[in-house]
Amino acid sequence: MRDTRSFEIKQLLKKYYPNAIFKVKIDKYSMGESINIRTNAFKIDLVPDTQRGFGMMYKASEQDSTTRDHIKNILAKFEDIDRDEQGEILSGGNTFLFVGEI
Repeated sequence: MRDTRSFEIKQLLKKYYPNAIFKVKIDKYSMGESINIRTNAFKIDLVPDTQRGFGMMYKASEQDSTTRDHIKNILAKFEDIDRDEQGEILSGGNTFLFVGEI
């Protein structure tokens, strides 16, 4: 049977962000899989790391962080991570969801 989740994810996100571009890639590997979503619905900038005083870090504006979190919440049903009693991630069969910009 064909995996239609990429299509389902794009259709779902287009309801909320009709003018945005979404690229969805599902990578399957021996111990699980990852769903990678790239979009232009928000922007992440490379800025100086003021906490450490050196180097650079990726940071989104508050509005863009809210958009990214909203996208992750919309797609929460697609992510499935098994954890033990202490919260450690168990290996095997997990589906991780990653959302980033194009």
